[in-house]
Amino acid sequence: ALYPTHIYSGILQLVIFTVIPAGIIGYLPVDLIRDFSWLKLLILLMSALFCFTAAVFIFYEGLKRYESG
Repeated sequence: ALYPTHIYSGILQLVIFTVIPAGIIGYLPVDLIRDFSWLKLLILLMSALFCFTAAVFIFYEGLKRYESG
C-alpha cells in the first residue's frame, strides 16, 4: 500500500484492491485528497459500506453458533 499503484498492473492490482484491501485503506484516501474525484469518493464509500456489511454479517453468523438458547 505504500508504493504508487502504477507500479502494479493487471491481476496484481486487482488483488491489492479487492482481496487485500491495502490499496483501499492506504492509497485511495491519500489519492482522493491529492486529486479529488467524485468517482474516487464513491469507490471509497462503497468499499467502506461493503466492509461494514461483511463485518456485521460475519459477526451475526458467528453469534448464531455461540448464543445460548
